[in-house]
Amino acid sequence: MPRLILRRSGSAAASPADAAAVVAEHFGNILDRTDDTMLADVDQPAGVEAIKAKLPGWIVSEQGTSKIPVPDARLKIRPER
Repeated sequence: MPRLILRRSGSAAASPADAAAVVAEHFGNILDRTDDTMLADVDQPAGVEAIKAKLPGWIVSEQGTSKIPVPDARLKIRPER
C-alpha cells in the first residue's frame, strides 16, 4: 500500500478539499492533513498515477522513495601503536 505525500504548489487549481476527494475516489485514506500538505494511503499502486494526473499543481510523491546519502560523521578511534 503506497503512502503518498501531497503538497499544494502556488499554481494549484484544486483546493485541499478537492484533493482529498480525489484521493478518496481512488480508494485512499487521508492519514494526516495540514493547510497545504496531506499524507495518504492508497490501496492500489495504479491509483498513484491517476491521482497525479487529476491534481495538476499538486506535488505528489511516495513517502520514503528518495534517500539522501549522509556521510558517517562518527569518531573513529585508532589503536595505539
